[in-house]
Amino acid sequence: MSYNYTLLFMIRIGDTILSMNATDSDGDQIMYSLVNLNEQTRNLFFIESRTGDIISKNSLMVSVIILQN
Repeated sequence: MSYNYTLLFMIRIGDTILSMNATDSDGDQIMYSLVNLNEQTRNLFFIESRTGDIISKNSLMVSVIILQN
């Protein structure tokens, strides 16, 4: 049996999409940044440099299609 389904969800402005977490072996503070982004991506997300949280700058409708065999 196989099936597929689509999961739709809304990301609002200011929602945290992903949280990064890293440690430095010397105990120094980690500063996060997003690099080499195209303009469209820069307009959608930003990262809090001290926490590593990637946050939405715009509302987004996300569709995830899941196929199960």
